[in-house]
Amino acid sequence: MSNDFVAVCRDEPTQDLIGAALQDTGGGHAIRTSSGGTVLHVGPGGRVVLELPRRIRVPNESIRLFGAPDPNTPAPSWWIDAHARDGDPTARDYAATLIRSIAAHATGFTVGVTDDGLRPLNSSPVDDENSPVVVRQAKPTVYLSEQLAREFTGAVESGRQVVVLTEPDCALTLPAGARLAAVEGSWVVDNGSEYYDGYSGQTLKWDGASFTSRDDVSDAFTDNVNAARGALHVQAEVLHPASAQTRIGDFTAAVFRAATGSDPEGWGVIEPASEPWHVPAVTELARSRAPSPTTLAVVGSSAGDGTAVAVLTVARSKAGVHESVELLAEVSDPLDHAQRDDFAAAVHAARARTAVAGHHMGLRGTARSPHFSGITVPAVAVFGPESLADTGADHALELAGDTGRLIGTKPVRSLVVRYADEPVVGRDHPLKEYANLVDALAGGRTS
Repeated sequence: MSNDFVAVCRDEPTQDLIGAALQDTGGGHAIRTSSGGTVLHVGPGGRVVLELPRRIRVPNESIRLFGAPDPNTPAPSWWIDAHARDGDPTARDYAATLIRSIAAHATGFTVGVTDDGLRPLNSSPVDDENSPVVVRQAKPTVYLSEQLAREFTGAVESGRQVVVLTEPDCALTLPAGARLAAVEGSWVVDNGSEYYDGYSGQTLKWDGASFTSRDDVSDAFTDNVNAARGALHVQAEVLHPASAQTRIGDFTAAVFRAATGSDPEGWGVIEPASEPWHVPAVTELARSRAPSPTTLAVVGSSAGDGTAVAVLTVARSKAGVHESVELLAEVSDPLDHAQRDDFAAAVHAARARTAVAGHHMGLRGTARSPHFSGITVPAVAVFGPESLADTGADHALELAGDTGRLIGTKPVRSLVVRYADEPVVGRDHPLKEYANLVDALAGGRTS
């Protein structure tokens, strides 16, 4: 089990500055390195892992991840993380003190550090080879940090399940949730009296080796639902030819513009996103990893002062190179009919294979809190020429019924379907209508 803390700083935490902070925390402990020198093991027994500082050249990441900027940390800023291992309270307190000291020396602020420290877990899970890898997150937003990514990878390599354990006031970013799902991990919430699943609310019991499900849903999951907050949720994909001329990221930028009105601002393999948006750099990274898939975090702004985040996935198949995007953008209201038409036209022009957009309620900004928030109901869906190849565009229009229309000109036509804002008597729910159409276009049925 680990406890994580972060300092966001205006000044670079240099070697001398970190040395001074180590002296502030008492010194006298051995220091060793690992992961090719990118982390330091410090503190009592070397049980505190200190990441090397990362320079973040993307604005507003502290707003997206923590809710508010600090006036002393304009972009670029420096982020440095510390992790206390094995649930040791002495190591936890040392890590918290060290991060406070680094922030003081480098003109920054801390996250995940409170005066009282972390509340003890009830029936604290411990790590052993037969139990899951439990990663305790004290930060208000759980994001895909380098340490979290390492924990996920280590769990997979050792054949163990990974559990992210948080308190009820934490939230999970889209990139962190996507990686957690990819490794078939779990999000467990401890509300002080019980454990529950952060996605479903199902109560859980720690049996000494694993979390097991109970039959009821936690009241903490259904309480404090923030129905007033919402985000535009987009999922889109394009199929590129497998050629040296293929550029990865142009489609993602087009989806960002369609959803937010602006290009992406930054990207990274982990969070916070550290690199300014640059399609050639994204393309080069994806090409260097081929044929293995690549998953990236992409960030930007939404209308007004909101934020947006996406997971960009690049994968190879016999058909070509797939660029898939899942995006959340803060919005105050669902898309109106004109905005749905504009979105459809934009993703059609970007040659989307498929795209669907809808409104998701109950999020905290673009992060998911461990409370009921329902699922995204489609507002508009676009099926590009590749999706219509098996049925033909005209028959696809028949399958869509009176809510569908074709845009574009032969042979590059897309089917656009607008869904009702509310369930309509005599019609299936929009979720079922969308699922049925996807099935039909894939050849599952023809009517």
